[in-house]
Amino acid sequence: MRDVSGTGNQSGGGETRGQRLVRHMRGRGSAKQTEGLSTDELMELLRG
Repeated sequence: MRDVSGTGNQSGGGETRGQRLVRHMRGRGSAKQTEGLSTDELMELLRG
């Protein structure tokens, strides 16, 4: 069963790496720096 509550927990096995990363990074960025960027542009920033 998939958890859609937004808590990041999954039934039967904890968090995935991606879920842990999102939880860790949430609230760390400045919205002004990334406001208006597309998903591709955001991913390029993350790649370096």
